[in-house]
Amino acid sequence: MRARASHVVLDVGPHDADFVVRGRIEPRPGGFRTVFILQDGSGHQLGERTFDATARSCRALDESLTLALEMLVDTPRLRELALAARGDRTESAEHPVPVQPEAKPEPPSAPHPGSGPRPSPRPPARPSPAKPPPRNRPWEIDLGLGASASGGFAPRPTIGPTVQAMLHPPGFVPISLRGTLYPFAVDRVTVPGEGIAVRGFVAGLDLCPLALARGRFTGLACAGVDLAGIHAEPLGPRSNAGDLLFPLLPLRAEMRAHVGGLTPYAAFTMRFSPTSPEFIHEAPTGEDRVSFREPRATVALELGFVWRLPAKK
Repeated sequence: MRARASHVVLDVGPHDADFVVRGRIEPRPGGFRTVFILQDGSGHQLGERTFDATARSCRALDESLTLALEMLVDTPRLRELALAARGDRTESAEHPVPVQPEAKPEPPSAPHPGSGPRPSPRPPARPSPAKPPPRNRPWEIDLGLGASASGGFAPRPTIGPTVQAMLHPPGFVPISLRGTLYPFAVDRVTVPGEGIAVRGFVAGLDLCPLALARGRFTGLACAGVDLAGIHAEPLGPRSNAGDLLFPLLPLRAEMRAHVGGLTPYAAFTMRFSPTSPEFIHEAPTGEDRVSFREPRATVALELGFVWRLPAKK
């Protein structure tokens, strides 16, 4: 470029350059296309040259590339910008801005005894108000109504209504009070024309130490003690009425499904009789025979619904 131009276009080192020329040569059918882009130090584009040549090799483009570069950068405006940028750097180097030393803060002087304001006394700390003791969880009560079918309690399977009330005291296992009535007479014929008709009831108290909840379902395992009663009515002129009262030891498994405010339940109970009481009748031969004996173990199946009363706060 010095050989073609009568003066030096840009005479700066590579690190002090204020302008950058970026170029690329692309092959195309029949020759080459050359693109030069002139940018300032900030990357802003100042000019662009594009020309096509029908040369067969890159060496044939040397003369045209030199001419394109000269036409791109050798302009009065570019020379003025370059000289102005070099003048600003020279002036800032000759007259540097003095740096003020950082002032160190002086340590505070200790006050003389008896001088200066005295610190005001701190007000006495107010005691924080005592928090009220936590309120105990209220008792909850479940009321249930259902039907019970029993096998072994009477001479033949029988059914009847059943009620329950389950208490949920805070800090203790649920307590269940239950009662079942079997009002339908079940006949037991001892000899032709003679026998008894049996009705009965069961009432007791259970503790439920095991409770497992999974989603909408709750399982309970309970054990306790019951008092059972059987009343026998005569079926013939030689038969007599009689009553039996005896204890039972129940083991109960119950499953509840929570659906809104109404909770259906199903329960299976095994009742064990430690005494096995019995009714005795006199045979025509004069000997005593058993009319009905309570088995050592009986079973009962219950189906019903449970309502939980709202707890009082």
